Amino acid sequence: FSELTRTTPPPEELRACDDVSHWNQEIASLEALLLDAKTALAAAENRAFALRARRAPINRVPDDILLEIFHAGAVELGLPYDEDGIRMEPFQVLIAAVCRHWRNLAHGTPSFWSRILIQHPYDSDSARLHLWLSLSKPSTLSLVVSCFFGSFTPFQNEQFKALLQDIAPRLLYLRLDEDVDMCRAILLDITDKATRLKHVVVSQNPWVHYSGSAWASVSLVSGPFSSRLSIASFSGPSALLPMFFISVLRHLDICFLDDELYNQGGEFQFFSMLGECESLVSLRLGNCRFHQIPSPDAQMPALMELKSIEVTYLLDSRILGWIANIVAPRLRSITLGCAELDFTAGIVDGWGSTHHRREESFWEGVKDLLERDKALFFSRHARVEFVEVRSRISNSADALQSMAILEAARLPHLRCFTWGYLALWGGYMQPDPQNKWTKDKGGALHRFARAYQALGLPLTSIIVYYPLPTTHSNPLTIAPSQPSRRLPPLGLPSPLLPLLRQQSSYLLPPLPRLAPVAKSVSIIFTILKKHVLCLTLPPVHPGLLRRARPRRSCASCAHRAPYGSRRGCPFVRCRKEQGIG
Repeated sequence: FSELTRTTPPPEELRACDDVSHWNQEIASLEALLLDAKTALAAAENRAFALRARRAPINRVPDDILLEIFHAGAVELGLPYDEDGIRMEPFQVLIAAVCRHWRNLAHGTPSFWSRILIQHPYDSDSARLHLWLSLSKPSTLSLVVSCFFGSFTPFQNEQFKALLQDIAPRLLYLRLDEDVDMCRAILLDITDKATRLKHVVVSQNPWVHYSGSAWASVSLVSGPFSSRLSIASFSGPSALLPMFFISVLRHLDICFLDDELYNQGGEFQFFSMLGECESLVSLRLGNCRFHQIPSPDAQMPALMELKSIEVTYLLDSRILGWIANIVAPRLRSITLGCAELDFTAGIVDGWGSTHHRREESFWEGVKDLLERDKALFFSRHARVEFVEVRSRISNSADALQSMAILEAARLPHLRCFTWGYLALWGGYMQPDPQNKWTKDKGGALHRFARAYQALGLPLTSIIVYYPLPTTHSNPLTIAPSQPSRRLPPLGLPSPLLPLLRQQSSYLLPPLPRLAPVAKSVSIIFTILKKHVLCLTLPPVHPGLLRRARPRRSCASCAHRAPYGSRRGCPFVRCRKEQGIG
């Protein structure tokens, strides 16, 4: 245009064109800055999100792992009460109140609400219990009834029976801390409906009273029932056994509560009933105070699946012959105990005698039994791996015959042997170093260890019990997690320490009061130092074991100081000679 008109553009037009190009460049640069700012913002947001997630790691836990944590914490059953009778919030309720995600997760897991505890009469008809039952559908239930039915009114009894009738098809585990009559009535009510019930536990507390006088002449095993329950494990009085199909029982824990419940011949009925337990894996006879025991020539039950047997508070040594004659080719563990009642409890002498003696009579009977046939007890159980013998007076010379049993049997598969006596109700009894029984105990352990070492048998663990001091409020042993000032120093004597240093094992503090027991243990450790993997003196309080530390000698005075000590020799003259300030 300028060429056509042969005129030049004015200066204002030239400046305006320059301004347009300038602002275009400015806009382009600002857009680049904006893009960089957006990129930086996105990076900052990602970093902030990562930091927030790092501060709350529970948010990154998968739901299946979170449910495992919930189930581990829900060991306490629902509806608990504190000591003052005030209801406390169960763990399940507390978890569901944390956040919406946890609440949805808890409410959507029926097994999380499957454990129920009834402690008070009004718990059986509470709104919370019905909510609990609705949240647990269709999962199986574990029900524990720990309140005494004497506190129930007739109307509350009917409510509870209606509740059991409603949930009986879902019951998997049932525990009743009630008297035997009430337990029998409850089990009879749910027999036809409890098709999924597998575990029944009835109170074995001897202080649970029997209602009325109907039990004064009842037999040890009651009569037959029209219908029975098919369960896998039962723990409780033997009078309830006829209510179950015992041929499918796998775990049986029988407690004999009172001598008055025994009639003539009741023991024979019980032993014959054991012969029908074809699937039995474990058997425990608690407080076993039989008046009569089948003779050795009687037909013994054949328990082909039995792996462990425990008999506590033995009153007649002839039961050892009964155990020895049981046909149990898979038996691996045997526990014999005389420590269930108080120390002055009487012991039956003979088949029907009313004369009672103390616990020594049992060990005297064991001695007589072994003199006839020392290997009788284990003649049919050569594959036994774990043996435990409990006695409250195991320092007795007659109690040492339990050692002779194992020494004569030479069990080729024995791996763990436990021997000793538990805490006494009367108080702490210290072993006497001059007592002949204490010396015999060490000698018996010595002979026992030498016999197994000579045969090269796989004995790897020896556990020796001894009593601890007791308190007036708690006559049992002091818990290991609660050390007391009255607890005596525990450990082993100085002759054993060099051996432990050579083995790079653990040292124990000095044991002046229990030196006789520790001496016998040191003998075993010396003999089997290459074979014994575990040597325990339970119970052990925290701080008992301390790591053995090598020591170094001072070059000038041969003083032995802990390795790594910067102080050097404690003698001033020697330290100055070494130039130690």
